[in-house]
Amino acid sequence: MRIMNVKRAIIILLIIGIMVVVSGCVRGRIEPGEPVFQLKITVEVEGEINIDAGIYYIVFDYDESNMSVLGDTIEDWGLEEHYYVRYDSWDFELNQKGDGTEVDFIGGEIWENGKGFEVTIDISELSSEEYIYINVLTADDLGGIIYDSLDDYFNIRTVLYSTEEGFSSNVLEYDEADFDIINVTAEITTL
Repeated sequence: MRIMNVKRAIIILLIIGIMVVVSGCVRGRIEPGEPVFQLKITVEVEGEINIDAGIYYIVFDYDESNMSVLGDTIEDWGLEEHYYVRYDSWDFELNQKGDGTEVDFIGGEIWENGKGFEVTIDISELSSEEYIYINVLTADDLGGIIYDSLDDYFNIRTVLYSTEEGFSSNVLEYDEADFDIINVTAEITTL
């Protein structure tokens, strides 16, 4: 009789152990992580992307007062006041604004047909801001003379997963078509 009680106790303990493991009561509730907000910007030009003869800039900021067009050279734009991606013969490079708020560069790639490129930026740190303001400009690779920029910056709301566009009505000469911006699209998504 005593052996039966021991066997019964072992079987009960095994059943309780299996139930604990299967039910998962040992681990706590799994909370979803914070969403990662991504800003994807595409830039299309009339000609083909030409990083050997010029530089492409995507300028963005959450402070609208910094976004007015300031002049005809890169120096006039005061890029250090903005976040911006520079695409040149070295590659894509994200430059941070000096206010201590950091964003991460996820990546950039040129389109197969060579007529444009896209970049993706992690803007999770900026997601508490309602708008992100965007402009794109092209410049020569020597003196920083601006070839083209959008007619006006545009904005995208961070609280919506949406798409916005900006345009340039400039028509550059044929030999500058590689820097003639014809369309810019911005899209916010989450991972």
